[in-house]
Amino acid sequence: RQSNCNADPPRSKHGIFDVHATWDVYQNWGHFDYTFTVIRDPLERFRSELLHLTGDANHAKKIIDFFGYKKFEDVKNRWNIKDDHLLEFLRITNEQPRWIDNHVRPQCDFIKPNSNIEIFLFPHSIKDVPKVLSTKFGIPVGRVPHRKRSRAMDKPAFSETQAKIIRQFYQEDYERFFV
Repeated sequence: RQSNCNADPPRSKHGIFDVHATWDVYQNWGHFDYTFTVIRDPLERFRSELLHLTGDANHAKKIIDFFGYKKFEDVKNRWNIKDDHLLEFLRITNEQPRWIDNHVRPQCDFIKPNSNIEIFLFPHSIKDVPKVLSTKFGIPVGRVPHRKRSRAMDKPAFSETQAKIIRQFYQEDYERFFV
């Protein structure tokens, strides 16, 4: 389980990073007139990311190795998450935050403290994004699409112990965005 944490993320043909960029990366991209982000409850985000990563050719094996995901099994037996595997997964994420292209990294790593980034909470304030953008820029903005590609029942379920472990890992997110 190796990762090159210090390598720059790959860029697209337009020069944009092809991964989730943290604030220390995007602050070097120049001036922006307005910035915003959408924050999600960390436990729900983690559940969603695990399922999302099972469909990613670069990361599916890591998820399968750690959590015993079986795509074609019935829903009740699809995930086999053990506490020690979860702890190891989060330990590696903590030591090598980029190891899964920043997908599991705490959201506070993406937002510089005391910055002017407007924060919307998913799913509650996502409907406000078009109104805010329309007001700020004086242009009509339609609704913000969200492609829901998975069903909630396909996502992993966590025991109370596992949920506590995940919440502890994302403690700063909870303290910063959900107080």
